[in-house]
Formats: sequence, C-alpha cells, structure tokens
Amino acid sequence: MPPIKLSSSPRYINALFFAKPGAGKTTLAGTAQGHPKMKHILFIDIEGGLSSVDHIDGILYERVGKDASGKPNHKTCEDLERIFWSLVNKEEGYKEIQTVVIDSGTELQGMDLQDIVMSHVNDPKSRRDNPDLLEQRDYMVNTSRLKRIFRMFRDADFHFIVTALTRQIEDDNGVLQEIAPSFTQKLGEAVMGYMDFVWFLYADKDGNRKLLTQPKGPYRVKTRGKDFAEAIGKSVVNPNLAELYELYLNAGKNNKKK
Repeated sequence: MPPIKLSSSPRYINALFFAKPGAGKTTLAGTAQGHPKMKHILFIDIEGGLSSVDHIDGILYERVGKDASGKPNHKTCEDLERIFWSLVNKEEGYKEIQTVVIDSGTELQGMDLQDIVMSHVNDPKSRRDNPDLLEQRDYMVNTSRLKRIFRMFRDADFHFIVTALTRQIEDDNGVLQEIAPSFTQKLGEAVMGYMDFVWFLYADKDGNRKLLTQPKGPYRVKTRGKDFAEAIGKSVVNPNLAELYELYLNAGKNNKKK
C-alpha cells in the first residue's frame, strides 16, 4: 500500500496517567466517554475499582486473570491478548469501542509476576514450591511480555490509556531523584517511551484536581507535539479527557493555515 500523508492520519490519545491512590485516575479516564470519537470505553479492570465511573452510560469492562467465578486463572496476559484480537477483528461486542483503558498497569505487572511464579509452582518438573519467591528471570520474562502487550495496544487503531501508581526514586543518600509511574525500572522506561503523553494527576491544597503535563522538578512527565504542548500548558485544572482530545485535534491548525 502507498504511504499515508502524516497530517491526514487518524489521531489517537496514547496516555499514561500516574498518581497516588484516590487521586482520580479512573475518573479522568472515564471522561473520554464524553467525546464522540472516544466512546465507547472498554476498561480492562485489574484493580477491581470502577465505582467512580459506574454512573457513566455506555462504559464497558472486562476482568483479566480470573475465570467466570472470579477465581484466579493465572492467564492475565493470555486474557489481554484475547481482548486485543477481539478489538482488532471487530468481533461482536467490540465493534463500537474506541478507547481502551488498562486500570491499572501497576497492578497488571504484579499480577503477571504472580502468574509467572505460579507457572513454575504448578509445574511438576520444577523444583520451585514457594509462590512468594521471585527470581531474576521472572522479572525478565515479565518485562519482555508486558512490553509486547503494551506495544500491541499502543499501535492499534484506538485510543489507549494506562493508569499507574507513583514511585519515588532516591539516590544512595536518600535524596529524591524522581517521581515516576510505578513499574520496575526497565518496564517503566519502556512504557514511558511508548506513550505520547505521560501525565501526573494530583489534588492541590484547595482540593482541585490538577494534571501536570510538562516536566517539573523530579516529576517524569511529558507531552509530545510542540503545538499541543503549547496549547495544553504546563498543567490543567480539573482535567477532562474529552476536552483535552478536542484541544489535541485542533492544536496547530491556526499555524498550518498561515
């Protein structure tokens, strides 16, 4: 097929929101339902905490890593791949979905690590019998396959959002170096590189939710695209993803007309 003109290609939001528990990551992701080019949302529910968006009509959800009775099946990544191909192939029930949210990526990494350990514990040929004991190779497998999963979803023709908790990284003297999404270092660096937007969500002293969109002090955040970065500014008060997407679509249009 011939090359596609970049300016006419579809524009999707690929974003990673990170914040402390209760800051409103899930709520922010749910505001995408307000834009006609972002609904309907599919929440891939890993944390089991969707009560903040259960009042929004049209939101869909699936759980991974569990069977129909809610018992862990230790097949979290297999479930994610099934969902991915159902989306790509526009299978029944997936045709209208325009936004996919993994809530949360932090919990996903923990679940997959447990799946890896249990695959050894349940293997009669393995000598491992402690489900709480992690080895270096477990982290290597975990990083490799989650990088693949995140890339698959990121490269597909729909909006892709990942939520995460925060982690603080200190030097040997206990001095804070950075505040970043809570993944292991190798996976975190990869996921932050994949996503166009890595934003930190927090509440100010007056209780307003704010979204930090550009680097500040130790916070690892970014907004790709010069025009959009200028339009969105350094932070957004009471952010709404539907409004931010509209801003993203229109950013730079005036410059292109000149």
